[in-house]
Amino acid sequence: RGIFLTQLKVFPLNVRIEEAKKYVRKRLKTVTDAMKSSLEEMAAGRLDALLAQLPDGEERRVRAKKLLDSRDARLTEIDEKAKAYLKDFASLFPDLSLAGVYRDFLTRCEDDDVREATLPTLEKGWVQGEDLAALCVICRAVYGLPVNHVRHIVMDECQDFSPAQLAVLRR
Repeated sequence: RGIFLTQLKVFPLNVRIEEAKKYVRKRLKTVTDAMKSSLEEMAAGRLDALLAQLPDGEERRVRAKKLLDSRDARLTEIDEKAKAYLKDFASLFPDLSLAGVYRDFLTRCEDDDVREATLPTLEKGWVQGEDLAALCVICRAVYGLPVNHVRHIVMDECQDFSPAQLAVLRR
């Protein structure tokens, strides 16, 4: 959490999420490798003790096979639990498609008129011109946008621009 909110704060949301996933994958690999190594050392120690205790024969082979099968099952269990953890971790993050984020925003919007006017067209896969300013703001927050240094903009029919559209142009 600290990495996500402090060290990665300067990056757009999707980059922060991917970096957090990389960090968790790396940390999980370190932990699972240590667990597997410890388990293998313990099983090797038990196998050595078993081989030293029992004379060569069927009982020795059966017990050694049981020990090694148990070790292999635990190693597989560690890998499966690591995969499940990564899957659960990835599910913590919402859909970051532009349409998904905008739909989520509109679903939570308190203005019924805006929601009722916009959601049906968005569900059809369309957006209206009035939606572009909000989509630009969301896109910048989620994906980041390259900085283009614009010195001048000439606008015709400026009275037709909404305050949100003008704010996007200023940025």
